[in-house]
Amino acid sequence: MNTDNNALFKETELKIQTSYRDLIKKDPSKQPTVTDVCNYAGIHRSTFYKHFQDIPELETRFEMIQFERFFADAKKNGEFNIEDALRSQLDFYYRYRDVIKKHLSHKKTDAEDTYFNKNLINLFYDTIHTSTDIDDETFMYYQAFFYSGYYAVIRRWIFTDCRKSPEEMLGILLNLMHL
Repeated sequence: MNTDNNALFKETELKIQTSYRDLIKKDPSKQPTVTDVCNYAGIHRSTFYKHFQDIPELETRFEMIQFERFFADAKKNGEFNIEDALRSQLDFYYRYRDVIKKHLSHKKTDAEDTYFNKNLINLFYDTIHTSTDIDDETFMYYQAFFYSGYYAVIRRWIFTDCRKSPEEMLGILLNLMHL
């Protein structure tokens, strides 16, 4: 079965993700189980496992969808626009802060191998490094600092219940990046 093009497969996957998100919103203190998600979605466990290996994979996939939007927004019309990309990302985090908080609580603070980090590194390299005369080795230090700082700020915002608005956070991030 070609699952990438199968509308029913995609619809079921979205139903699973939506069920997980709804369960977290109902009770942020409880970690939904596969059984909880299946019961809420009205599907069998075997259906869940056709889509996801476990709950952490479901959380990661949920976050990856937004990261793909972030990278698409960052390169709209072939041009780099960090402000639009960050705005989109912060709005997503704000809307789904309970889910993101749950996901971040499972992640290590040093997420060197995440999908987001790999793509952010490529975006950072393509857009900033190519327009500067910094050598590759020095640039790697800039890159590590940028990613660690961004991740720490987002994590702090989420774990303080997003007391600042997405627009306020955008201003903070742009100021930290000197943009």
